[in-house]
Amino acid sequence: MPTVLKYHGKFIAKGNADSLRGKQPFANKAVIEFPTEQHARDWYNSEEYQALIPLRSQALDCQFHLTRGV
Repeated sequence: MPTVLKYHGKFIAKGNADSLRGKQPFANKAVIEFPTEQHARDWYNSEEYQALIPLRSQALDCQFHLTRGV
């Protein structure tokens, strides 16, 4: 959470998700909103977040997607 906050991100959805159509490889989802695409990229590529990846990888399998706008 501190790494997300540093880049002005906020969790807007987190938890179990049901698929209404199609296969869903992961049951739990999280959506993090950043003010800009660059903030999201800076957070993901930051030294602080990159240092957490080995621990994250031990705990879970995951995917990251970057979407633009609504």
